[in-house]
Amino acid sequence: MCSTAWSVTSTRIDFPVARILLERAEQKSPIMKSLLITTLLFISFGFTSSGSKPKIKQKDNLVTIEGTPYFKHEMTRAVFGYTISSPDGEQLFFLRQEKYNDPTKATKSNSTTTVYYYSLIREGGTEVLCELRSAGGKYLAKLLVEYTVLDTNGKIIEANFQKMVTHAGMTFSANRPVIIR
Repeated sequence: MCSTAWSVTSTRIDFPVARILLERAEQKSPIMKSLLITTLLFISFGFTSSGSKPKIKQKDNLVTIEGTPYFKHEMTRAVFGYTISSPDGEQLFFLRQEKYNDPTKATKSNSTTTVYYYSLIREGGTEVLCELRSAGGKYLAKLLVEYTVLDTNGKIIEANFQKMVTHAGMTFSANRPVIIR
């Protein structure tokens, strides 16, 4: 045995393969054993974290999660924005693109200092409920999944929708100057 704090007898290992690897590593050197333990920990963290994220894909206008249709994401040209509808075509809400100039946001890639965001408007309504930084299909899917906004039929779960709207808030309009339309 080595004189380090790590030893096979002091660690509890339930996997026979890992136990054999640790015993061999301990015979070689204590540093080798430490590297092996660290590697095994990183591998186990990788398996646990990668398994919890749903696979989101967007093909044409349809956004799917784990291969199941979740919602349609269609660009509108008359008023630049996106109509979000259920997989069967029922319109749920509209994301209208808004912008304002903010001199403090100047970067090499944004020399015009234009800030873009999207106002969420419920289908059939006129009130802006919240503002989102992006209208991309994958971003929306992550947001809608995080708050469980849509049920299995593609209908809005009202309580969860209101929770998402409250948490998203009106972060952009508070920073922009008054715009007269």
